[in-house]
Amino acid sequence: MILLQNYIMASATFTNESQSSLQPNDSASAIPYDSDNDTTLLEGASEARTSHKRRRLNRQRDKAWDYCRTPIQGVEPYSEKDGRRVRRIWYCKYPCCEQYSCLSTGAARGHMKSIHGVNIDSNTPSTVEQKIQQNLKKQFKDYEQKNLDIERNNSLEALQKAAVPAVVKQAILRLIVHHDLPFNTAQWPELHALIYAVNHQATNCMWKSHQTTANMIGKTFEIKRSQLQQRLQQSRSLIHFTTDTWHSPNFKELQAITGHWVDDTGRLCKALLALKEMNNGHAGIEVAPVFEAVFELFSIKGKAGFITADNHGANDTLCTALSEALNDWNPQQRRLRCVGHIINLAAQAFLFAKSQEAVQLAIDEANATGLSIDEELLQKSEDDDTAGWIKQPALQKILQFVTTLRRSDKLYNAFKRAASKVIRAPNQTRWNSHYYTLQDAFEMKSYYTSFIHANPALSDYELSTADWQLVELTITFLEPFQTATKQCEGDYITLDKVQLHMDALDSHLKEQKTMYKDQPDMAGSVLTAWFAFDKYYTALDETGAYSAALLLHPRHRKAYLTSAWQSKWIIAGVGRARDLWLQYKKEPEAINDDKDTSALSHFQRYMAKVEAKQRSKSGSLDEFDRFINAPQEAIDISPLEWWLQPQQQRSYPQLSQLAIDILSCPAMSAESERVFSATRRSVPWTRARLSSQRIEQLECLKHWQRASVVDEEFELISDVEDTAEAEN
Repeated sequence: MILLQNYIMASATFTNESQSSLQPNDSASAIPYDSDNDTTLLEGASEARTSHKRRRLNRQRDKAWDYCRTPIQGVEPYSEKDGRRVRRIWYCKYPCCEQYSCLSTGAARGHMKSIHGVNIDSNTPSTVEQKIQQNLKKQFKDYEQKNLDIERNNSLEALQKAAVPAVVKQAILRLIVHHDLPFNTAQWPELHALIYAVNHQATNCMWKSHQTTANMIGKTFEIKRSQLQQRLQQSRSLIHFTTDTWHSPNFKELQAITGHWVDDTGRLCKALLALKEMNNGHAGIEVAPVFEAVFELFSIKGKAGFITADNHGANDTLCTALSEALNDWNPQQRRLRCVGHIINLAAQAFLFAKSQEAVQLAIDEANATGLSIDEELLQKSEDDDTAGWIKQPALQKILQFVTTLRRSDKLYNAFKRAASKVIRAPNQTRWNSHYYTLQDAFEMKSYYTSFIHANPALSDYELSTADWQLVELTITFLEPFQTATKQCEGDYITLDKVQLHMDALDSHLKEQKTMYKDQPDMAGSVLTAWFAFDKYYTALDETGAYSAALLLHPRHRKAYLTSAWQSKWIIAGVGRARDLWLQYKKEPEAINDDKDTSALSHFQRYMAKVEAKQRSKSGSLDEFDRFINAPQEAIDISPLEWWLQPQQQRSYPQLSQLAIDILSCPAMSAESERVFSATRRSVPWTRARLSSQRIEQLECLKHWQRASVVDEEFELISDVEDTAEAEN
């Protein structure tokens, strides 16, 4: 290899030789060298030259001869005898040295270098050397080509290995399910072009029929449901449920049931367990069979925990119906109320109800019609111009201003350019939406006022100083409701926060009643909000879960109740929590005094006697009393994580299980509503024929994989003929 490199370098030197910056000056006295004339002179030379000499003269010239001129005919000899051989004479080509001549090319190179500064390369290869170099170049080129062929073959082999049909199909299926694409996505020419552009060896990696897509999703759904069943059966906690109903754009009433539990690794998990079409409505008696089918399907009947749902009476009926199918399942104890709905109901009552009677009427009609209480309140407010605080002129001006902006693209964009953002519009289904509208307007009141001055047509919506004060008053009243909602939402919020924020709102409403007792309009709306809030605040006392969550929080315990509650509330709250504890408490095994202890050491016998005396004292070893009466302990983790620590398991082996079950309950039923938001993207108008079965499969797979309760592998099957409809 070294020899090869040397020859290549020599060849490169020979073929890419540097040219001198000094150029000869051709003149009349210095006749340029002429190859034709040179040939004529050679033919007229002495016939005594041997063939050997001719071969030497016909060799490729030394580069020194490039700087030689033709001798003057008849005046200067062409060659002369040098010893035993005849040698050609070298004449300098430059005018200043036209008299210089020599017989040696070596002397000529020396002359050119010393006199003219031209360095002539003396390593002129011979014909044999040139052939060797050419041969080496060819061999090296062949070697390079061989390496390129090998590299190209390796690249093709790598691409072929990367183009695994199963891998491509898995990626396409994941794309379809997770991003709500139609089943015929695999037939898109653009997708094929993209795959081939990335890897042109990825042939036969796609399937041809949309029915194949549906079949693979269906088979995968069945397999993943079995995986989820195993996860649920191995849970460390009871399995809790949230549920709600939704009307889809393709006219299907769907009931979502989501499960929440702590798995065997201590991780809080969630999963959509069912999304069933309710052909006969969502009354509690109709939803109960769906729950029972879920219990049987996942074999979790013995692990059924608490159900969190909104305040609709149908959910009370649901729990009562389930208690008949489940053993030792108290419908009042296991019925939890979505704290978000309670908080929102109080705020809605303040804004939209003119009296306590209006709130009660909305509740009664909601239970009769199947609508939510919030929707009933809003409808009644729209039908009654005098209803609720929202009818205050200052608030109505802001709402009408926002509506007017959204009816005109020109006004909307002009305001956005001026204020760099827009005032959020209220929404019937989004909690605290009116609060956000008023807050935005108040924060941008300078832009609001200047924009109205710049557009006289909007002068009816201008607010005075007194109007802005009323807006600020409204925001101040609603702000605690917004804060409580935000603090109680999220997957990792434990149940103790519900009671804490409900207590805080109770205090807030009492303060507001006192503050505005002399202002009839405001006082009436505050009392209406208080009525709606207190109705469901009191309903929390139907279960011991909320007080137990507070008592089992290491930072609160019984000390919080003593500081924040009235004495009669404390006794009742501790009693409700104790009723739950008794379902977990196991009496210690009786001591057998006749048991032979001779094999025990003296220390073991001593400790056995002491423990027997301790157990004989009633309640002295009760874990519940020992914990709630212990000093408060500040923690920097969630109470659920605290109870999952091994040291708490050892200190409170029975109470820790109650704490894990209680603190893993969801505070809101919002997870079911998140499912509906995702389903809305799966059922656009272009997929209106999607069946409820397919909707359930798609949403469950998407939910399970994103929640990491199953793996992401899809079940692959061979292609089928496209004989079915475009969407099942």
